[in-house]
Amino acid sequence: MARFAVIGAGIAGLSAAWELERAGHDVVVFESAREIGGKLQRSRVRGLAFPLEDGADAFLARVPDALELCAEIGIDELVHPATAQAWVWSSDRLNPLPKAQLLGLPTDLDELAASGLLSPEGVARAAQDLDSDAPPLTDDVSVGELVRGRLGDEVCDHLVEPLLGGINGGEADGLSVRACAPQLWACATRGGSLIRAAADVRAATTPSDAPVFAAPAAGMASLPRQLADHLRAEIRFATVTPPLTVGGGEVHVDDGDFAGAVIATPADVAGPLVAQLAPDAAPLLEATEFASVVMVTVVARADSVDHPLDGSGVVVARDAGLSITACSFGSSKWAHWDDGRNVVFRISLGHDGDPVDWCTHSDEDVTAVALTDLERVLGVPVPPVGVRVGRWSRSFPQYRPGHLERVAAVRDALDAAGPVAVAGMSYDGIGVPACIRSGRSAARRLLG
Repeated sequence: MARFAVIGAGIAGLSAAWELERAGHDVVVFESAREIGGKLQRSRVRGLAFPLEDGADAFLARVPDALELCAEIGIDELVHPATAQAWVWSSDRLNPLPKAQLLGLPTDLDELAASGLLSPEGVARAAQDLDSDAPPLTDDVSVGELVRGRLGDEVCDHLVEPLLGGINGGEADGLSVRACAPQLWACATRGGSLIRAAADVRAATTPSDAPVFAAPAAGMASLPRQLADHLRAEIRFATVTPPLTVGGGEVHVDDGDFAGAVIATPADVAGPLVAQLAPDAAPLLEATEFASVVMVTVVARADSVDHPLDGSGVVVARDAGLSITACSFGSSKWAHWDDGRNVVFRISLGHDGDPVDWCTHSDEDVTAVALTDLERVLGVPVPPVGVRVGRWSRSFPQYRPGHLERVAAVRDALDAAGPVAVAGMSYDGIGVPACIRSGRSAARRLLG
Protein backbone atom coordinates (compact mmCIF):
# COMPACT_ATOMS: atom_id res chain seq x y z
CA MET A 1 0.00 0.00 0.00
CA ALA A 2 1.38 3.40 -1.01
CA ARG A 3 0.34 6.93 -0.11
CA PHE A 4 -0.62 9.41 -2.84
CA ALA A 5 -1.38 13.14 -2.86
CA VAL A 6 -4.23 14.78 -4.73
CA ILE A 7 -4.21 18.57 -5.04
CA GLY A 8 -7.72 19.90 -5.54
CA ALA A 9 -11.03 18.62 -4.17
CA GLY A 10 -13.26 19.33 -7.15
CA ILE A 11 -14.91 16.44 -8.94
CA ALA A 12 -11.72 15.62 -10.90
CA GLY A 13 -9.54 15.47 -7.78
CA LEU A 14 -12.07 13.46 -5.80
CA SER A 15 -12.43 11.04 -8.72
CA ALA A 16 -8.65 10.59 -8.76
CA ALA A 17 -8.69 9.89 -5.02
CA TRP A 18 -11.52 7.38 -5.51
CA GLU A 19 -9.57 5.54 -8.21
CA LEU A 20 -6.41 5.42 -6.07
CA GLU A 21 -8.30 4.11 -3.06
CA ARG A 22 -10.05 1.46 -5.14
CA ALA A 23 -6.56 0.24 -6.05
CA GLY A 24 -5.83 -0.16 -2.33
CA HIS A 25 -3.80 2.97 -1.62
CA ASP A 26 -4.00 5.79 0.92
CA VAL A 27 -4.69 9.34 -0.21
CA VAL A 28 -4.28 12.83 1.21
CA VAL A 29 -6.27 15.56 -0.56
CA PHE A 30 -5.10 19.18 -0.42
CA GLU A 31 -7.74 21.85 -1.05
CA SER A 32 -7.15 25.60 -1.02
CA ALA A 33 -10.82 26.39 -0.32
CA ARG A 34 -12.75 25.50 2.81
CA GLU A 35 -15.10 23.05 1.15
CA ILE A 36 -15.09 20.34 -1.47
CA GLY A 37 -16.84 20.32 -4.81
CA GLY A 38 -15.10 23.05 -6.81
CA LYS A 39 -17.70 24.47 -9.19
CA LEU A 40 -20.40 21.98 -8.12
CA GLN A 41 -22.09 24.00 -5.38
CA ARG A 42 -25.65 24.97 -4.53
CA SER A 43 -27.22 27.76 -2.52
CA ARG A 44 -30.57 29.36 -1.79
CA VAL A 45 -32.35 32.06 -3.75
CA ARG A 46 -34.98 34.25 -2.14
CA GLY A 47 -38.49 33.12 -2.97
CA LEU A 48 -37.73 29.40 -3.13
CA ALA A 49 -37.92 26.87 -0.30
CA PHE A 50 -35.09 24.77 -1.76
CA PRO A 51 -31.51 25.50 -2.93
CA LEU A 52 -30.49 25.67 -6.59
CA GLU A 53 -27.28 24.74 -8.35
CA ASP A 54 -24.65 27.49 -8.62
CA GLY A 55 -22.87 25.77 -11.50
CA ALA A 56 -23.73 22.83 -13.74
CA ASP A 57 -27.29 21.54 -13.28
CA ALA A 58 -26.75 18.23 -15.11
CA PHE A 59 -24.24 15.95 -16.77
CA LEU A 60 -24.16 14.37 -20.21
CA ALA A 61 -25.77 10.94 -19.88
CA ARG A 62 -24.69 9.53 -23.23
CA VAL A 63 -21.11 9.05 -22.07
CA PRO A 64 -20.59 6.55 -19.24
CA ASP A 65 -18.27 8.23 -16.76
CA ALA A 66 -20.70 10.11 -14.51
CA LEU A 67 -23.31 7.36 -14.66
CA GLU A 68 -20.71 4.76 -13.67
CA LEU A 69 -19.47 6.86 -10.74
CA CYS A 70 -23.03 7.41 -9.52
CA ALA A 71 -23.62 3.65 -9.58
CA GLU A 72 -20.38 2.96 -7.71
CA ILE A 73 -21.21 5.32 -4.83
CA GLY A 74 -24.89 4.43 -4.57
CA ILE A 75 -26.55 7.39 -6.27
CA ASP A 76 -29.40 5.49 -7.88
CA GLU A 77 -32.07 8.19 -8.14
CA LEU A 78 -31.44 10.32 -11.21
CA VAL A 79 -33.66 12.93 -12.82
CA HIS A 80 -33.80 14.10 -16.42
CA PRO A 81 -34.93 17.33 -18.09
CA ALA A 82 -38.68 17.52 -18.53
CA THR A 83 -38.36 18.95 -22.04
CA ALA A 84 -35.94 18.68 -24.93
CA GLN A 85 -37.18 21.78 -26.76
CA ALA A 86 -34.69 24.65 -26.91
CA TRP A 87 -34.61 28.02 -28.64
CA VAL A 88 -32.12 30.33 -30.31
CA TRP A 89 -32.49 34.12 -30.11
CA SER A 90 -31.52 35.47 -33.50
CA SER A 91 -32.82 38.22 -35.81
CA ASP A 92 -34.87 39.70 -32.93
CA ARG A 93 -36.99 36.59 -32.40
CA LEU A 94 -37.06 33.19 -30.76
CA ASN A 95 -36.38 30.42 -33.24
CA PRO A 96 -36.65 26.70 -32.45
CA LEU A 97 -33.33 24.92 -32.25
CA PRO A 98 -33.47 22.23 -34.94
CA LYS A 99 -33.56 18.73 -33.49
CA ALA A 100 -31.70 17.30 -36.49
CA GLN A 101 -28.27 18.70 -35.68
CA LEU A 102 -24.93 17.59 -34.28
CA LEU A 103 -23.48 20.27 -32.00
CA GLY A 104 -25.24 22.81 -34.18
CA LEU A 105 -24.24 21.24 -37.48
CA PRO A 106 -27.56 20.75 -39.32
CA THR A 107 -28.44 17.37 -40.79
CA ASP A 108 -31.91 18.24 -42.18
CA LEU A 109 -31.90 21.36 -44.34
CA ASP A 110 -35.70 21.41 -44.65
CA GLU A 111 -36.04 21.60 -40.86
CA LEU A 112 -33.28 24.21 -40.79
CA ALA A 113 -35.11 26.37 -43.31
CA ALA A 114 -38.38 26.03 -41.39
CA SER A 115 -36.73 27.13 -38.14
CA GLY A 116 -36.19 30.66 -39.44
CA LEU A 117 -32.66 30.71 -38.04
CA LEU A 118 -31.04 31.29 -41.41
CA SER A 119 -31.91 33.49 -44.33
CA PRO A 120 -32.75 31.74 -47.62
CA GLU A 121 -29.24 32.67 -48.77
CA GLY A 122 -27.78 31.10 -45.61
CA VAL A 123 -29.67 27.85 -46.20
CA ALA A 124 -28.52 27.80 -49.82
CA ARG A 125 -24.92 28.34 -48.74
CA ALA A 126 -25.16 25.45 -46.28
CA ALA A 127 -26.65 23.22 -48.97
CA GLN A 128 -23.50 23.63 -51.07
CA ASP A 129 -21.79 21.32 -48.57
CA LEU A 130 -23.89 18.39 -49.78
CA ASP A 131 -21.81 18.28 -52.97
CA SER A 132 -18.48 18.86 -51.22
CA ASP A 133 -15.49 16.77 -52.23
CA ALA A 134 -13.26 18.27 -49.51
CA PRO A 135 -10.34 16.04 -48.51
CA PRO A 136 -10.23 14.59 -44.99
CA LEU A 137 -9.15 17.15 -42.41
CA THR A 138 -5.74 16.30 -40.95
CA ASP A 139 -4.71 19.42 -39.00
CA ASP A 140 -6.54 20.85 -36.02
CA VAL A 141 -8.28 24.14 -36.85
CA SER A 142 -10.81 26.32 -35.10
CA VAL A 143 -14.46 25.31 -35.18
CA GLY A 144 -15.20 28.60 -36.91
CA GLU A 145 -12.66 28.02 -39.66
CA LEU A 146 -14.12 24.61 -40.39
CA VAL A 147 -17.82 25.51 -40.26
CA ARG A 148 -17.59 28.90 -41.97
CA GLY A 149 -15.52 27.48 -44.78
CA ARG A 150 -17.81 24.52 -45.37
CA LEU A 151 -21.36 25.73 -44.52
CA GLY A 152 -21.08 29.51 -44.31
CA ASP A 153 -21.15 32.20 -41.67
CA GLU A 154 -24.83 31.92 -40.77
CA VAL A 155 -24.61 28.28 -39.68
CA CYS A 156 -21.63 29.16 -37.55
CA ASP A 157 -23.08 32.35 -36.03
CA HIS A 158 -26.67 31.21 -35.49
CA LEU A 159 -26.27 27.52 -34.69
CA VAL A 160 -22.83 26.21 -33.87
CA GLU A 161 -21.42 29.14 -31.91
CA PRO A 162 -24.45 29.71 -29.62
CA LEU A 163 -24.32 26.06 -28.53
CA LEU A 164 -20.55 25.89 -28.29
CA GLY A 165 -20.34 29.22 -26.50
CA GLY A 166 -22.83 28.06 -23.91
CA ILE A 167 -20.72 24.99 -23.19
CA ASN A 168 -17.23 26.48 -23.35
CA GLY A 169 -17.73 30.20 -22.78
CA GLY A 170 -15.81 30.71 -26.01
CA GLU A 171 -16.03 31.84 -29.60
CA ALA A 172 -16.08 29.36 -32.45
CA ASP A 173 -13.24 31.14 -34.21
CA GLY A 174 -10.92 30.57 -31.25
CA LEU A 175 -11.77 27.01 -30.19
CA SER A 176 -10.12 23.79 -31.36
CA VAL A 177 -12.47 21.60 -33.35
CA ARG A 178 -10.55 18.48 -32.30
CA ALA A 179 -10.68 19.25 -28.57
CA CYS A 180 -13.99 21.12 -28.24
CA ALA A 181 -16.06 19.42 -30.93
CA PRO A 182 -14.70 15.88 -31.38
CA GLN A 183 -17.90 14.83 -33.14
CA LEU A 184 -17.36 17.49 -35.77
CA TRP A 185 -13.69 16.49 -36.01
CA ALA A 186 -14.77 12.91 -36.70
CA CYS A 187 -17.03 14.16 -39.49
CA ALA A 188 -14.34 16.37 -41.01
CA THR A 189 -11.70 13.63 -41.01
CA ARG A 190 -13.94 11.52 -43.24
CA GLY A 191 -13.77 14.03 -46.06
CA GLY A 192 -16.64 15.04 -48.30
CA SER A 193 -19.87 16.55 -47.00
CA LEU A 194 -19.97 17.52 -43.31
CA ILE A 195 -23.77 17.40 -43.34
CA ARG A 196 -23.88 13.85 -44.68
CA ALA A 197 -21.18 12.73 -42.23
CA ALA A 198 -23.03 14.35 -39.31
CA ALA A 199 -26.26 12.60 -40.33
CA ASP A 200 -24.42 9.26 -40.31
CA VAL A 201 -22.91 9.96 -36.89
CA ARG A 202 -26.30 10.95 -35.45
CA ALA A 203 -27.93 7.82 -36.83
CA ALA A 204 -25.21 5.62 -35.36
CA THR A 205 -24.81 7.24 -31.96
CA THR A 206 -28.11 8.86 -30.94
CA PRO A 207 -30.57 6.45 -29.30
CA SER A 208 -34.07 7.78 -29.85
CA ASP A 209 -35.34 7.09 -26.33
CA ALA A 210 -32.21 7.65 -24.21
CA PRO A 211 -32.07 10.87 -22.16
CA VAL A 212 -29.30 13.25 -23.13
CA PHE A 213 -28.79 14.73 -19.66
CA ALA A 214 -29.16 13.51 -16.09
CA ALA A 215 -28.56 14.74 -12.56
CA PRO A 216 -28.75 13.25 -9.07
CA ALA A 217 -32.20 13.89 -7.59
CA ALA A 218 -30.45 15.67 -4.70
CA GLY A 219 -28.69 18.02 -7.14
CA MET A 220 -25.31 18.08 -8.85
CA ALA A 221 -23.62 19.38 -5.71
CA SER A 222 -24.51 16.11 -4.01
CA LEU A 223 -22.21 14.18 -6.38
CA PRO A 224 -18.85 15.40 -4.96
CA ARG A 225 -20.25 15.33 -1.43
CA GLN A 226 -21.43 11.74 -1.62
CA LEU A 227 -18.17 10.77 -3.31
CA ALA A 228 -16.21 12.39 -0.47
CA ASP A 229 -18.34 10.48 2.05
CA HIS A 230 -17.13 7.24 0.46
CA LEU A 231 -13.45 8.18 0.67
CA ARG A 232 -11.11 7.23 3.48
CA ALA A 233 -8.83 10.07 2.42
CA GLU A 234 -7.74 12.83 4.73
CA ILE A 235 -8.82 16.18 3.22
CA ARG A 236 -6.77 19.18 4.31
CA PHE A 237 -8.68 22.39 3.70
CA ALA A 238 -7.38 25.93 3.22
CA THR A 239 -3.93 24.66 2.26
CA VAL A 240 -1.57 26.60 0.01
CA THR A 241 0.62 24.02 -1.68
CA PRO A 242 4.23 25.03 -2.42
CA PRO A 243 5.95 23.93 -5.65
CA LEU A 244 6.36 20.16 -5.86
CA THR A 245 9.76 18.51 -5.87
CA VAL A 246 10.82 14.95 -6.67
CA GLY A 247 13.53 12.95 -4.96
CA GLY A 248 14.22 9.28 -4.38
CA GLY A 249 11.31 8.31 -6.58
CA GLU A 250 8.84 10.20 -4.42
CA VAL A 251 7.04 13.52 -4.67
CA HIS A 252 7.36 16.05 -1.88
CA VAL A 253 4.04 17.81 -1.30
CA ASP A 254 3.58 20.31 1.50
CA ASP A 255 5.19 18.54 4.48
CA GLY A 256 5.19 14.96 3.28
CA ASP A 257 6.56 12.49 0.73
CA PHE A 258 4.20 10.57 -1.53
CA ALA A 259 4.43 7.80 -4.10
CA GLY A 260 2.85 10.16 -6.60
CA ALA A 261 0.64 13.20 -6.96
CA VAL A 262 -2.36 14.20 -9.05
CA ILE A 263 -2.69 17.95 -9.61
CA ALA A 264 -6.40 18.57 -10.18
CA THR A 265 -6.35 22.35 -10.36
CA PRO A 266 -6.77 24.84 -13.21
CA ALA A 267 -3.77 24.79 -15.53
CA ASP A 268 -2.56 28.25 -14.51
CA VAL A 269 -2.44 27.07 -10.89
CA ALA A 270 -0.73 23.81 -11.84
CA GLY A 271 2.04 25.63 -13.74
CA PRO A 272 3.83 27.10 -10.70
CA LEU A 273 3.38 23.82 -8.81
CA VAL A 274 5.46 21.91 -11.39
CA ALA A 275 7.90 24.70 -12.28
CA GLN A 276 10.82 23.11 -10.43
CA LEU A 277 10.32 19.49 -11.43
CA ALA A 278 9.10 20.01 -15.03
CA PRO A 279 10.23 23.42 -16.33
CA ASP A 280 9.18 22.52 -19.88
CA ALA A 281 5.59 21.85 -18.78
CA ALA A 282 5.11 24.92 -16.58
CA PRO A 283 4.98 27.58 -19.35
CA LEU A 284 2.52 25.50 -21.39
CA LEU A 285 0.23 25.27 -18.37
CA GLU A 286 0.53 28.91 -17.43
CA ALA A 287 -0.22 30.01 -21.00
CA THR A 288 -3.72 28.52 -20.85
CA GLU A 289 -6.34 31.19 -21.45
CA PHE A 290 -9.62 31.41 -19.52
CA ALA A 291 -12.99 33.07 -19.95
CA SER A 292 -15.09 34.52 -17.14
CA VAL A 293 -18.82 33.99 -16.78
CA VAL A 294 -21.48 35.43 -14.47
CA MET A 295 -24.63 33.45 -13.69
CA VAL A 296 -27.67 35.47 -12.62
CA THR A 297 -30.43 33.32 -11.14
CA VAL A 298 -33.83 35.03 -11.09
CA VAL A 299 -36.97 33.85 -9.32
CA ALA A 300 -40.26 35.45 -10.35
CA ARG A 301 -43.91 34.76 -9.62
CA ALA A 302 -45.29 32.56 -12.37
CA ASP A 303 -48.46 34.67 -12.69
CA SER A 304 -46.34 37.78 -13.32
CA VAL A 305 -44.54 36.43 -16.41
CA ASP A 306 -46.95 36.45 -19.33
CA HIS A 307 -45.01 34.19 -21.66
CA PRO A 308 -45.12 30.43 -22.24
CA LEU A 309 -41.82 29.02 -21.00
CA ASP A 310 -42.20 25.93 -23.16
CA GLY A 311 -38.66 24.64 -23.37
CA SER A 312 -35.42 24.17 -21.51
CA GLY A 313 -34.19 27.64 -22.42
CA VAL A 314 -32.61 29.80 -25.07
CA VAL A 315 -29.10 30.34 -26.40
CA VAL A 316 -28.21 33.66 -27.95
CA ALA A 317 -26.49 34.25 -31.28
CA ARG A 318 -23.38 36.39 -30.85
CA ASP A 319 -24.57 38.89 -33.48
CA ALA A 320 -27.99 39.35 -31.84
CA GLY A 321 -27.05 42.53 -29.97
CA LEU A 322 -27.57 41.16 -26.44
CA SER A 323 -25.13 40.90 -23.54
CA ILE A 324 -26.48 37.59 -22.25
CA THR A 325 -25.29 34.38 -23.90
CA ALA A 326 -27.98 31.98 -22.69
CA CYS A 327 -30.95 31.66 -20.36
CA SER A 328 -32.21 28.40 -18.88
CA PHE A 329 -35.92 28.15 -18.04
CA GLY A 330 -35.04 26.18 -14.93
CA SER A 331 -38.55 25.54 -13.64
CA SER A 332 -39.61 24.21 -17.06
CA LYS A 333 -36.44 22.21 -17.58
CA TRP A 334 -36.57 20.49 -14.19
CA ALA A 335 -39.91 19.30 -12.81
CA HIS A 336 -38.58 19.34 -9.23
CA TRP A 337 -37.70 23.05 -9.56
CA ASP A 338 -41.35 23.89 -10.25
CA ASP A 339 -43.06 24.69 -6.95
CA GLY A 340 -46.31 25.70 -8.64
CA ARG A 341 -45.92 29.37 -7.73
CA ASN A 342 -42.60 30.57 -9.16
CA VAL A 343 -40.54 30.40 -12.31
CA VAL A 344 -36.74 30.18 -12.33
CA PHE A 345 -34.36 31.66 -14.90
CA ARG A 346 -30.59 31.08 -14.98
CA ILE A 347 -29.03 33.77 -17.16
CA SER A 348 -25.41 33.68 -18.34
CA LEU A 349 -23.25 36.66 -19.24
CA GLY A 350 -19.66 36.68 -20.45
CA HIS A 351 -17.56 34.80 -22.94
CA ASP A 352 -14.08 34.75 -24.40
CA GLY A 353 -13.50 37.94 -26.33
CA ASP A 354 -16.28 39.83 -24.55
CA PRO A 355 -15.14 43.46 -24.18
CA VAL A 356 -16.89 43.57 -20.79
CA ASP A 357 -15.65 41.61 -17.77
CA TRP A 358 -18.97 41.13 -16.04
CA CYS A 359 -17.27 39.63 -13.00
CA THR A 360 -16.00 43.11 -12.09
CA HIS A 361 -19.45 44.69 -12.16
CA SER A 362 -21.78 45.03 -9.18
CA ASP A 363 -24.66 42.66 -8.53
CA GLU A 364 -27.07 45.46 -9.32
CA ASP A 365 -25.45 46.21 -12.69
CA VAL A 366 -25.30 42.63 -13.95
CA THR A 367 -28.84 41.95 -12.72
CA ALA A 368 -30.16 45.00 -14.55
CA VAL A 369 -28.44 43.96 -17.80
CA ALA A 370 -29.63 40.35 -17.45
CA LEU A 371 -33.25 41.37 -16.84
CA THR A 372 -33.25 43.91 -19.66
CA ASP A 373 -32.02 41.29 -22.14
CA LEU A 374 -34.39 38.62 -20.79
CA GLU A 375 -37.36 40.98 -21.16
CA ARG A 376 -36.34 41.68 -24.74
CA VAL A 377 -36.20 37.94 -25.48
CA LEU A 378 -39.58 37.18 -23.87
CA GLY A 379 -41.25 40.41 -24.87
CA VAL A 380 -42.70 40.84 -21.36
CA PRO A 381 -41.34 42.25 -18.07
CA VAL A 382 -39.93 39.83 -15.49
CA PRO A 383 -40.35 41.32 -12.00
CA PRO A 384 -38.03 39.34 -9.70
CA VAL A 385 -38.81 38.25 -6.16
CA GLY A 386 -35.32 36.84 -5.68
CA VAL A 387 -31.94 37.17 -7.39
CA ARG A 388 -28.61 35.41 -6.93
CA VAL A 389 -25.43 36.47 -8.72
CA GLY A 390 -22.60 33.95 -9.08
CA ARG A 391 -19.22 34.88 -10.47
CA TRP A 392 -16.99 32.35 -12.21
CA SER A 393 -13.90 34.46 -12.87
CA ARG A 394 -11.34 32.84 -15.20
CA SER A 395 -13.18 29.54 -14.88
CA PHE A 396 -13.65 28.34 -18.47
CA PRO A 397 -10.41 27.18 -20.13
CA GLN A 398 -10.19 28.00 -23.81
CA TYR A 399 -8.99 25.08 -25.91
CA ARG A 400 -7.15 26.74 -28.78
CA PRO A 401 -6.27 24.81 -31.96
CA GLY A 402 -3.45 22.42 -31.09
CA HIS A 403 -4.74 22.02 -27.52
CA LEU A 404 -4.48 18.24 -27.42
CA GLU A 405 -0.90 18.32 -28.65
CA ARG A 406 0.03 20.82 -25.91
CA VAL A 407 -1.64 18.66 -23.26
CA ALA A 408 0.27 15.63 -24.53
CA ALA A 409 3.53 17.60 -24.29
CA VAL A 410 2.71 18.58 -20.70
CA ARG A 411 2.03 14.98 -19.74
CA ASP A 412 5.18 13.72 -21.45
CA ALA A 413 7.25 16.29 -19.54
CA LEU A 414 5.64 15.27 -16.24
CA ASP A 415 6.15 11.57 -16.96
CA ALA A 416 9.85 12.25 -17.47
CA ALA A 417 10.08 14.30 -14.26
CA GLY A 418 8.46 11.91 -11.84
CA PRO A 419 5.18 10.38 -10.67
CA VAL A 420 3.03 13.47 -11.23
CA ALA A 421 -0.12 13.76 -13.34
CA VAL A 422 -2.60 16.55 -14.11
CA ALA A 423 -6.38 16.33 -14.29
CA GLY A 424 -9.40 18.57 -14.61
CA MET A 425 -11.31 20.74 -17.04
CA SER A 426 -8.17 22.46 -18.34
CA TYR A 427 -7.19 19.33 -20.24
CA ASP A 428 -9.72 16.76 -21.40
CA GLY A 429 -13.09 18.50 -21.59
CA ILE A 430 -15.05 20.80 -19.33
CA GLY A 431 -18.16 18.72 -18.62
CA VAL A 432 -18.59 16.72 -15.43
CA PRO A 433 -18.14 13.30 -17.11
CA ALA A 434 -14.93 14.55 -18.78
CA CYS A 435 -13.58 15.78 -15.43
CA ILE A 436 -14.40 12.45 -13.77
CA ARG A 437 -12.67 10.58 -16.58
CA SER A 438 -9.69 12.95 -16.39
CA GLY A 439 -9.26 12.39 -12.66
CA ARG A 440 -9.52 8.63 -12.87
CA SER A 441 -7.19 8.48 -15.88
CA ALA A 442 -4.60 10.57 -14.01
CA ALA A 443 -4.71 8.12 -11.11
CA ARG A 444 -4.27 5.17 -13.45
CA ARG A 445 -1.36 6.96 -15.09
CA LEU A 446 0.41 7.09 -11.73
CA LEU A 447 -0.36 3.44 -11.10
CA GLY A 448 1.22 2.46 -14.42
